[in-house]
Order: sequence, then structure tokens, then C-alpha cells
Amino acid sequence: MTIRERLNRNKRRLTWMTGLAILLTFVGIFLSPWVGVNGPFLPLIPLASVFLILMYGEASSAFRCTRCQSSLSALIWQRRSNFFAMDPNLRFCPFCGVDLDTAAVGKPSSKTSDLLD
Repeated sequence: MTIRERLNRNKRRLTWMTGLAILLTFVGIFLSPWVGVNGPFLPLIPLASVFLILMYGEASSAFRCTRCQSSLSALIWQRRSNFFAMDPNLRFCPFCGVDLDTAAVGKPSSKTSDLLD
């Protein structure tokens, strides 16, 4: 799996999760008054809020370069890019210069930056 494929997968996943949280919020807001004040839809509003907060935390780590661990979130969520995929014109990490179409490696361990090795 390349870095671009991993970032696109994360963007699709978070886009769907955001849409689900927004849908839960609207269902909770608009259907609760019809059913009653203590209806079954009222707990959806705080549940969706917690869901959005958890997704924000996930988004902070989902869009990192696998080589330098710099955040690429601002570049991936640009308005001109596709809704479910990152901009295809973005070819390199602006922080370390790695090609985004190369194979993704795991997160660097603490031993890779150890000066004693």
C-alpha cells in the first residue's frame, strides 16, 4: 500500500464518519420534538458530539507522513481536492520530500533516532 492509498483510505473513512455524525445530530434535533422531550432520539445529539470529538482526535494522527511524521491534514482537506480522495497534484511531502506514491512504511521506532546505535 502506498502512502497516497493510505491517506485516501483515511480520508474516505473520516468523511463517512463525519457525515454519519452530522446525520445523527440532525435526526436528534429534528425528531426529538415530534416524539417528545424524553424521546429515544434525544441522546443522539450528545452521542454525535462525542463522536465528532473522537474523530477530530483521529484526524490529527490519520494524515501524517509515514517518513517524517509531519501532519498533512491541511493539504489533504483542501477545498479543491476530491471529497473522498486527496488532490492528485500533490505528489511529494512538503516537509521531507518523499514521493507519496512509494510504499508506506510503518511508524519509525524510537531506536531509529537513537544516537547510541
